Amino acid sequence: MPGCKLLYTERAVLGYNNYNKSYRRQARSHFFRRCLALSTDFQRLREFITVAEYLNFSQAANHLFITQPVLSRHIADLERMLGVQLFFRNKQKVQLTAMGQLFLQDAREIIAKYEEACHKLRLASHGMVGHLKIGFLERAVRSFLADFILHFSKTHANISLEFCCYNELEELTEAIKRDELDAGFTLSVGLQYTKELSYEPICQDNLCVIVRKEHPLVEKGSVSLAELAKEPFIMLNRQQNLTVFNHTISLCEARGFTPNIVKEAPNIDTALLMVELGTGILIAPQHHIVNASSKLRFIVLEDEDCRIYIAAVWKQNNVNPSLFPFIKELDNAHERFANEPSRNS
Repeated sequence: MPGCKLLYTERAVLGYNNYNKSYRRQARSHFFRRCLALSTDFQRLREFITVAEYLNFSQAANHLFITQPVLSRHIADLERMLGVQLFFRNKQKVQLTAMGQLFLQDAREIIAKYEEACHKLRLASHGMVGHLKIGFLERAVRSFLADFILHFSKTHANISLEFCCYNELEELTEAIKRDELDAGFTLSVGLQYTKELSYEPICQDNLCVIVRKEHPLVEKGSVSLAELAKEPFIMLNRQQNLTVFNHTISLCEARGFTPNIVKEAPNIDTALLMVELGTGILIAPQHHIVNASSKLRFIVLEDEDCRIYIAAVWKQNNVNPSLFPFIKELDNAHERFANEPSRNS
């Protein structure tokens, strides 16, 4: 019976959830007991060090804000736990035994290491200490990446950075989705359709039509995409550059035409060579001008939707605490670069 099956399933899920809650409560309780025990052990070490420095139980107790009988009992408990006598004590004086002198040096080192570890843990929990793995599209971000990283490393010296270079937008975003990267610098094309990723625009990078220097369009300072309806198009390979390919097709179709694709190139260098050979025109970001032949010209597309951005991108559910200061620093970078049309022009 479907109803019985559903009821059974609901009970099973409820039972599983109750089991999980019970298990988590027990685990938390055990964890807190261990933390409390650990805290007590370190407190006993601090009390021992204080008595060793004062060589007077009453003065040490006053310093620790506890009573002298309680302190005496704690030291006795510590000696019993260690199986050695740490102090010679009588009514006239308190002295460290040879075992006490030996233990004092180690106790101080243990407390120092513990406090250092706690400090590092507090910093790490706020993202101030840690490690980030960053991917980037080399050509797209070349103009500003070094400046950004130098500034970030100067203000967050305890966060180490590891870099991976990618040639294609899809490779980088997929690596972020698979948690192989914490963040990446890429083009904003298609990012608005990827729900699991967040991104921050850094600076503008216009789409351009790339032609030979003899092409009639060169006389214009800028052109609209609609003016290219009758031109032969060179496109980056659909399989390797699906996001960019689809974006270009969508822009053309929004103007009422489907581009006449005469060649598909496996990479941008091949595409630029095809343009130079007169095979057709190419739509590509302006930053590629730094790698282009002097025989080519980049003409900015004046359409509003042909503006793209170099952006930082990261996975929304990334739990790396060091990502927070990285994202915060991106806001400052955005303020510095957002109004610059292109740092490559």
